[in-house]
Amino acid sequence: MQISVLGPVEVTADGRSVAIGKGKPRALLAVLALDEGSTVSSQRLVEALWGDDPPPTAAKMVQLYVSQIRKALAASGDGAEIVTRGRGYELRLGDGDVDALRFAALVADDLPREALALWRGAPLADVAEEPFAAGEIRRLEELHLTAAERAIDSDLAAGRHREVLAELEVLVARDPLREGLQAQRMLALYRSGRQAQALQAYRQARSALVEQIGVEPGPALRELHDAILRQDPQLDPQALETEPLPAELYASTPLVGRQAELDVMREAWRDARAGGGRFVLVLGARGMGKTRLAAELAGEVHRERAIVLHASGVGDPPAARAAISRAARARRPTLLVVDDVDRAGEEVGAALSELVAHLDALAVLVLATAQADEAPVALRVDATIALGPLAPEDVAAVARLYADPREDVEVPIASLVQHSGSVPRQVHQVAIEWARAERVRRLGGAAGRTASRRAGLRAAEDELAGDVVVALEAARERRQVPEGVVVCPFKGLAAFEPEDAAFFFGRERLVAEMVARLAGAPMLGMVGPSGSGKAGW
Repeated sequence: MQISVLGPVEVTADGRSVAIGKGKPRALLAVLALDEGSTVSSQRLVEALWGDDPPPTAAKMVQLYVSQIRKALAASGDGAEIVTRGRGYELRLGDGDVDALRFAALVADDLPREALALWRGAPLADVAEEPFAAGEIRRLEELHLTAAERAIDSDLAAGRHREVLAELEVLVARDPLREGLQAQRMLALYRSGRQAQALQAYRQARSALVEQIGVEPGPALRELHDAILRQDPQLDPQALETEPLPAELYASTPLVGRQAELDVMREAWRDARAGGGRFVLVLGARGMGKTRLAAELAGEVHRERAIVLHASGVGDPPAARAAISRAARARRPTLLVVDDVDRAGEEVGAALSELVAHLDALAVLVLATAQADEAPVALRVDATIALGPLAPEDVAAVARLYADPREDVEVPIASLVQHSGSVPRQVHQVAIEWARAERVRRLGGAAGRTASRRAGLRAAEDELAGDVVVALEAARERRQVPEGVVVCPFKGLAAFEPEDAAFFFGRERLVAEMVARLAGAPMLGMVGPSGSGKAGW
């Protein structure tokens, strides 16, 4: 069963419409559907249907409406039901779903275009006058705008600026105070070669903000306006493609394990990219793979054409401050990785604190690493990830990265765990040494077998060569120069032919070895200086 509220309320089972009545019964089903799988109290249903002035029979009427809907659901034969839970009710759809809940899940999974495709019009359109509807409509419309902004961000990053202009015009006309949409419209116009119209769009946005709520545009919109005025090369979509990934965040080996930790980081990135900056702290002893884990997310983010920056708490404070400052000014989604934040000096720490204090207004994820046994600088932290040793199965997976893929090798997991302590950096080192020793052992065995076979082959070649020598001498005896015939045995530059065999001396053993080695060989090379008789052999 499918219940749709992103438009008029509709119920279908196996593609067939289910009649649920109009007015209050339909509104009651919508309330239960928006909380599908959870209990909704009778009191809340009364307030949703009648607000602050319910009739004396409101509770009885709720029971009547629930009974009517139950009958309609049962008649559909789809297994959906309304279950009584104390003084409340719970809607269960089994394998079915509610489009609004699926919409929210798709947005959370960073699939905004797929989410937007679920909308059929104004949400809850046919129950919009019911008391509960106004708040839910505002909430759903806000989610719709968030999804639209994310989808347009992806389109702009992919160079589809012309394609999104019409969509942006509609969205901006509907909500002119939303600065994110105004910025997207300005950027799309500028990239479409319409700089004057992009600047005009800024003037319109400023006028709407000043006249309607009495405020000037925010820093991000003002900085975009300035960048358009000076034709900043960073606004060119080609600049997004050529910006390199920081060398410190290149991943040279596949990431093994750490899937749960990576999922936490991906969730924080989705929130940050939507405009609500996040600060995630990754803790772990040296060698636990903190930077390698950050590099995995950095690679994914870089493929989305977002900005990826790196700073270090040790080494070069000016470079670290420059990266932090750039993240604070970023006009598009940005990942900032700060290694060894617990070892940062005062200047770097102050710059980072200033950035984190304003994260809520930025599309920036700050991912900082620190030693587990040392206290990091005092910063607001949205999520903490503590890295421990790898599980035995992950140790085995690392070892297989270095093993010969052509061989079915048994990995000595217990030994690797013992010698590495399951610390990722040590696991890789121990696995490399084990794989090297395994290859040496296998090569030694193969070399021994080859030597044995070669000795047998050499004996066979010697026997064949001896037979050839005997045959050559016998042939020479049969081919004597006729008596009385004078023939010069030296041919100068002319080549020896088969009929000159009687004059060919001193190479019988070499010829025999050549014949023996040609057995089973596709090619044989003869090497010697000019005039040494190669052609005669």
